[in-house]
Amino acid sequence: CIQDTSHMFFFFQAEDGIRDFCLSRGLGDVYKRQVSTQSTWGINQIQIQKINQMEQQPNSNNLAQDAIDSDIAMRVQFDKNSPFFHGGDPTPVPVGGVRVPQSMPSEFSEEPTGPVNTEYEKDEEYQHLMRLRSDFQTLKKVLAKVCVPLESILRHKLKKEENKISEEKLQEHIKEEQQRLVPIIQEVRSYQEIVSKSKFNEKYQQPLDQICTECYKDYKDKEEYTDYSFLVKKIMAQAFADSNVCLQDIKEIKKRYNP
Repeated sequence: CIQDTSHMFFFFQAEDGIRDFCLSRGLGDVYKRQVSTQSTWGINQIQIQKINQMEQQPNSNNLAQDAIDSDIAMRVQFDKNSPFFHGGDPTPVPVGGVRVPQSMPSEFSEEPTGPVNTEYEKDEEYQHLMRLRSDFQTLKKVLAKVCVPLESILRHKLKKEENKISEEKLQEHIKEEQQRLVPIIQEVRSYQEIVSKSKFNEKYQQPLDQICTECYKDYKDKEEYTDYSFLVKKIMAQAFADSNVCLQDIKEIKKRYNP
């Protein structure tokens, strides 16, 4: 942007609506390249005329020349023939993590460390934590199913209030959704039993009991149902957090076998 006392000019360059930008290095050349044959690197004649007019005005403070210098300095680093191309490092960066760019140093040594000891896979504690982590992840998914039938019932109750369905239709729908709940609650109970045998038992027994019993309650409206839905979401978040605790314990076991 160049500004004098009476005008402001913005210079843009684009091709087919796509603004020219940095050349992709390994992630796909998605930007169109523009080849410049002028020393001004794409500043067209109309822009040059405007700049010349500004230079003739008093108090221009060399803004026009500064704009040209800045434009050239920016564009030269995208010229494949320039020593400043990509900061002087034209080496393509391969995808898939084959090589970490030098601009992204790693805290780990690149020297080969030898074969990894996989004896930890036979460790009983490791196997237990792997199963428990998987159980927490599955419990979270099962709990997400609990609220679906209940919210469907509430929607039909609202339709009944608006006289869009009959009482008979409402009761039929409630019965269907409660039947859908049965296998879901059975699955919750099975994971409750698994968790009861772990160190996380105290966090889950009472809340899961409450979830499994109050799911059949006749909620009149969303306000009455809100506390129950919050409880379900709270235990889902707890299951996710405890699966991460298991993961950290798993990593510690691996470190013991691979110090």
